[in-house]
Amino acid sequence: MRILFLTPLYVPNVGGLETLVSQLAPALRARGHDIAIVSSHGREATAGCERVDDIPVVRVDAHDVVERRDASAILRVQLEIARFAREFDPDLVHSHDAGPVLWMYSRAARRDRRPLVVTLHNVMTRKFTSVLAVLAKLLRQADWVTCVSHAVAADVLRYEPSVASRMSVITNGIAPPFADVSPIEEGPPRLLCIGRLDHQKGFDVAIAAFARIQAAFPEAQAVVAGDGPQRGQLMALAEDFGCDGRVEFVGDVGRDQVAALLRECTMVVMPSRYEGLPLVALEAAWAGRPVVGTESPGLTEAVLPGETALLVPPDDPDALGRAIAKLSTDRSRANELGRKARAHAEQSFTLRRCADDYDELYHRVVDMPL
Repeated sequence: MRILFLTPLYVPNVGGLETLVSQLAPALRARGHDIAIVSSHGREATAGCERVDDIPVVRVDAHDVVERRDASAILRVQLEIARFAREFDPDLVHSHDAGPVLWMYSRAARRDRRPLVVTLHNVMTRKFTSVLAVLAKLLRQADWVTCVSHAVAADVLRYEPSVASRMSVITNGIAPPFADVSPIEEGPPRLLCIGRLDHQKGFDVAIAAFARIQAAFPEAQAVVAGDGPQRGQLMALAEDFGCDGRVEFVGDVGRDQVAALLRECTMVVMPSRYEGLPLVALEAAWAGRPVVGTESPGLTEAVLPGETALLVPPDDPDALGRAIAKLSTDRSRANELGRKARAHAEQSFTLRRCADDYDELYHRVVDMPL
């Protein structure tokens, strides 16, 4: 089958969606499918066509032209997408999230309808409230909608209930970053936050919680990996709390660096305000590291509360600090949670299972009448 992926961004951009698609595409290609990708470019790449993992990737400036409301540039990008789609001639189009790339593809493909699957990776009523009407219209055009968690599925039905009869949940799965799990090292606790530095991830709460445990753990260290609009604000917050010397902001990191950071950490701190089904939690599980996080949509489905993670209410730095302190003083419990997390990942979050689920869905959708 020839499958055209549409994505907001793609590697080398670092993010959960990009990581998932960059692993899913080769896995489907290994099963005999022909895969191509159309993506908007970010600051990490420029427009044009290249091959990534021997898969053609066409990058267009979709996000830029939509933000500028440049009608002539929107038409140009729309024609570029249409031209590549016509040349690739897909049996099915699979859009990961429903942003400018899908919107432009949908406008360009009105006369050349192909089966369309849309996968939603986040709780859209919290992330994209201003464009819900456009999002709902795009979903009405889809032959099937998948959601990465039940929280995302419930959210979809709030703004577009018509998809209920053609919707399913396919949870994320990734390749393990490690063949085995190393025990958590003794010594001062080392906390790890990974993700885009924006309001959703709640890293301001993590820094506030870290400040609250400074007296009890004067040698503790925290690493914040990622970049985003709140970087300066978060660095200033760490300085205000007097812990800037022990909170290290390392910026965007590659997958090898993520693996190394997971090996070195005591726990992964995820004070998210909402999620879809966060890959950071799955990566922590594969690495055998416990998560200390929040009872937020999506995250509660990526962990087993009390068994693989300690969860507290969102926006509660005192409760988060107490949970961090609990695992910092009880390494045997931290290791137990990590071992159970790895076992849970092996059972529920494999790349093979994820690819199986999408493979089966593609064949079912292609056989449906248009």
